[in-house]
Amino acid sequence: MTTELQAKLAALQAENEVLRDRLHDKEANLEDLRTTMRLLEHKPINNKSVKWLWWLFRR
Repeated sequence: MTTELQAKLAALQAENEVLRDRLHDKEANLEDLRTTMRLLEHKPINNKSVKWLWWLFRR
């Protein structure tokens, strides 16, 4: 392989890693939202629920 191709390959691999990390973060956020929806569906809103939701979305 030429040096130019190796540089392009390294850049693509780095971009791929960044995209994988972003995808993982989005999947984790989606799972948090699903958990929140399950909590809201099965539990009435009260003071403890509000505190839990605040903790969940404080990021």
